[in-house]
Amino acid sequence: MKPNEKNDDDRVTCPICGHRIRSSFLTVHVTAEQWTLKRIQQDHPEWREEDGVCTRCWDHYRNLAVKGI
Repeated sequence: MKPNEKNDDDRVTCPICGHRIRSSFLTVHVTAEQWTLKRIQQDHPEWREEDGVCTRCWDHYRNLAVKGI
């Protein structure tokens, strides 16, 4: 393998679209989702995941997670 050539060993197939992506992306995605849920619950203890959340609030908390990771 050439020095700048990427090894495909660190890639996985997305179960939704079938694209090959870096496995680290899945880890970041899952971590961000978990962090987002925990942060909403921390800021709003009465909130339960089953209650749902509007897109505006989800985007706000999700952006905080991505910045923090």
